[in-house]
Amino acid sequence: MKKKTVLGLAIGGVVVVGVLIAYMVIPMPVSDDYTAITTVTNQFFVGRAYRTPLSKFIELREPFLLQTITDAKTNELIPQLIDLSVESYWLPKAVFIRMDNIVSKGAVSPESLIATKIKEYKAATTE
Repeated sequence: MKKKTVLGLAIGGVVVVGVLIAYMVIPMPVSDDYTAITTVTNQFFVGRAYRTPLSKFIELREPFLLQTITDAKTNELIPQLIDLSVESYWLPKAVFIRMDNIVSKGAVSPESLIATKIKEYKAATTE
């Protein structure tokens, strides 16, 4: 009977350790929707944020970069949302930002202009 109890405790211990290791390694979503992040270099990123508990980085999946473009004719500043996974040299599927470099971050409201632009962009690219 003692052998069964010891074996049961050993198996239970292995399962608990396995679950804890998986929790520490597998990235968990920060929010259900998009997250906006401003960095110390004045870059404005938008994406689906994931964080591993012991990591010093936030992973942005479906990364977008908000840039301001100056119109050559009118000198008007126009904000432009750039899909980094399509319109950049390295085509990343995710961007990793060190926590020390984040000035501010927050959830993007589904009704916001940024969320609307992302929905319009995705609808136009899937057609």
